[in-house]
Amino acid sequence: MTMESEQQLSSSDSTIVSIIENIKKSASDSWNYRGLELSNEMLVLLISHPNIDKAAAALDVTIGSLADPRDIPGIAHFLEHMLFMGSSKYPDESEYSKLIVGNGGCSNAFTSDDHTNFNFDIKPSSLADALDIFAQFFISPLFVTSSIDRELEAVNSEYETNLFKDTWRISQLEKSTSDPKHPYSGFSIGNRESLRLIPKQRGIDIRQVLLDFHKTEYSSNRMSLAVLGNQSLDELQSLVLKSFKEVQNKKLKKPKYPSDPYGESKRKTICYHIPVNESRQLTINWVIPDHRELYYCKPESYLSHLIGHQGDGSLSSYLKTLGLAIELVAGESNSAPGFSFFSIDIQLTIEGLNQWERILYSVYQYLAMLGKEGPKEWIFNEGKNINQMEFQFEEKGQPRYIVSNLAGRMRDYPLSECLSGPYEMREFRPDLINELLNEYLIPSKMRVFLTSKEFLSIAIEKEKWYGTQYKQEYLSEALIKQCETCEINRELYLPIPNKFIPTDFQLFSKEKNLTRPQIPTKIKENEYYRLYYTEDSFYRFPKAYIYFEFRNPLVYVDPIHANLTTLYVELINDSLTEFVYQAQLGGLDYELYDCNDSIHLNISGFNHKIKELLNIIIDHMINIKIEVEQFEIIKEKVKQSLQFFRRCVPSAMANSGLTYLTAEYDWNNNELLSCLNDITMHDVESFITRILKRFYIDSLMYGNLTKNQAIEYMTLVKQKFQEKSFYQPLFPSMWFNQRGLILPN
Repeated sequence: MTMESEQQLSSSDSTIVSIIENIKKSASDSWNYRGLELSNEMLVLLISHPNIDKAAAALDVTIGSLADPRDIPGIAHFLEHMLFMGSSKYPDESEYSKLIVGNGGCSNAFTSDDHTNFNFDIKPSSLADALDIFAQFFISPLFVTSSIDRELEAVNSEYETNLFKDTWRISQLEKSTSDPKHPYSGFSIGNRESLRLIPKQRGIDIRQVLLDFHKTEYSSNRMSLAVLGNQSLDELQSLVLKSFKEVQNKKLKKPKYPSDPYGESKRKTICYHIPVNESRQLTINWVIPDHRELYYCKPESYLSHLIGHQGDGSLSSYLKTLGLAIELVAGESNSAPGFSFFSIDIQLTIEGLNQWERILYSVYQYLAMLGKEGPKEWIFNEGKNINQMEFQFEEKGQPRYIVSNLAGRMRDYPLSECLSGPYEMREFRPDLINELLNEYLIPSKMRVFLTSKEFLSIAIEKEKWYGTQYKQEYLSEALIKQCETCEINRELYLPIPNKFIPTDFQLFSKEKNLTRPQIPTKIKENEYYRLYYTEDSFYRFPKAYIYFEFRNPLVYVDPIHANLTTLYVELINDSLTEFVYQAQLGGLDYELYDCNDSIHLNISGFNHKIKELLNIIIDHMINIKIEVEQFEIIKEKVKQSLQFFRRCVPSAMANSGLTYLTAEYDWNNNELLSCLNDITMHDVESFITRILKRFYIDSLMYGNLTKNQAIEYMTLVKQKFQEKSFYQPLFPSMWFNQRGLILPN
């Protein structure tokens, strides 16, 4: 028996192999943790805090749809559904859901390529009962025939819900056009055809397939359990041992999959395909090694940071300047034991679609620049400092999400680092970064996906499961050669050091308030603004939240003005991208959006540099310079957003319709679309001048800032507008909020 703590185990603890008390946590984390390895090799993380509102638990199995039998795709997902349907000890299939829902909780589960995750939350006093029923999912599930038929329909319903969602369609297309011999090429969600019709035609008993999959793939040595409760760690430990010690250990091997999901024949290809919604996108994928055992080096994160950067000299900034791209994101994706992917996704303008080969060439120019510059330790250290800061001051999320995430990663890190693992960057490994650049992110190993409705005439093939129209062919050797021998572009260069990374984490509140956060109070009011404020003495993080509502009924007086406001806000957001990206990396974020008779600005995050970010945003609101090409791109983006609404889920459309019926005045998407095309850049410029002449500001500031700082920030905003001779008080009769209508019976 291995011991990693001072605690001595009594003879009654024979089901425990090791206890890990020294779970690495942040200094601001008041929760208590304990790790266990049970004799059946299940890993357990216990989390205790006396003041939680909800208890929660999650069990993760390191097996998913990659393990599906080749002839019955979707069985892992189907099994996930079936485990809720009763056990030998608790045969009533509704007992679990009744207990959870009846005690203020909810439950969920999901199946990914290499994980199946089950989770719930519940009133803390009911945790013990819920854990015992939950454990039986993995000890003695029933797989009753009547439940099988019903749950198969539930799986098929999920499939049908996703049929017209581009995210699912494109994901499956990428899989279906991969190496057919690799499990990655399978159909992960399953449907009526794959789970009933085809097995029936082949004389296959689907119940027996479920039993076999559970027998051969589910084992306690592939399971990780995280439990959060208000009981002590010792009490939680007793609950877990009582319920989970009987989960069978079948001594199954750790899953590992072949390292190349694409295969030689699928590389250097381009797949043109048709989306459901109006969209234009270029995606470049490369297979890369699975580096999960080198989590403390994170070479992929280094490259993701630079390739996905949006500041000056970045690939994103360069392509936007050329009018070819709207947005760019990059990073590792779909990692599984044995392989991973690196992807660059670029949302294109119309011109970008026409010049996709130039964009591809620019991508390799940027990669060539990174290769020439070589890995920089100062960039790695910046990422390391940001990660350490985020870990030290991480805010707690919902209990169910916390345990689900922790259970899902407990076998990727040492148990003592299950909290800190995703943030660890202890070792700078330039060799691994260079290996990725020189051996994997290269033209001869890429796959390209190009999305647009422009390809209707050539996309004559159909993907089997979602019916996505596509055409796949090899990229020209001339283009491959051009990308391999690209010249360095002087307009592409490394970012400068980030001045927005905070260094001052002083807390202004002297004592912790143990009861509840204080209610904000009005500290200043005049004809220009009204300011509410409260200092945080409850959570005590070096973070602040500042909110401004710029009110003027003109912004929503009719559909034309509503569109003008949206265009103004989106143009500001677009112009801010390069300037605020470093702030976002440094733990600050902002939202600028229009809503009815107001323009809203929220800034949140570490308070040290919040004033600098506020300065930048207000400057852009006042001094925005609109370029013709930028205006046309943003106008098209707004148009696409309005058109996309027609494909929204029914609940979203119903909510919008309800607002339309009950608001004093509201404009539907058809009304907004009908007048958008006629709006010119001159219209927007004229509107900006008018809108900034009169408005009233409501403001709320909360967190780690003093009363004087709150007044200082409010004064800064007022003075900046007055310096431009814009700012006059809004007439008091125009201060109103939009009212709702009372509908007659």
